[in-house]
Amino acid sequence: MIKEWGTYGTGDSNFGNIECLTIDDEQNIWIVDGVNHRIKKYDQNGNLLLKFGKQGKAEGDFDAPFGICYFKNKIYVSDTRNNRIEVFDKNGKFLKIFAIKGYIYGLRAFGDNIYLANSGEGVIIKTDENGDIQEKIGAGSFLNLVDVTIAPNGDVIACDVYGRRIIVFKKG
Repeated sequence: MIKEWGTYGTGDSNFGNIECLTIDDEQNIWIVDGVNHRIKKYDQNGNLLLKFGKQGKAEGDFDAPFGICYFKNKIYVSDTRNNRIEVFDKNGKFLKIFAIKGYIYGLRAFGDNIYLANSGEGVIIKTDENGDIQEKIGAGSFLNLVDVTIAPNGDVIACDVYGRRIIVFKKG
């Protein structure tokens, strides 16, 4: 082990539940604290640089955030129970929302797209940076889809929790 930080709680170095994390182009670590309904940004040494969010429905608020990814110099967060993706700049400034039918958990950026694990509809949604749907992948394949990642060759790999399996969809 090189470094660790965090304990249970609500303070700057505490977490209620770490759901997901991503790293930006400056090697800062962005963490989703789902139980505390907020996002925290740390440097590589564990120093808190920024935190934002609270439980609610307004722009910049969350209700059970889960996934996060860094894409085209922006931070995308799945605001699960509000059925939307919220987009922020690297200073935590709210930029926009795009609504998605169903609960979105994990999300990953690859190429010019974002892939969303939509548990509510049981599909992986491939969108552009504005939330315009490009494709739906894997309809009818999941019992409970919670996460997705993209292999370097473009294959889409999903985690079906209740099915206790990983499903790979070959690139186009």
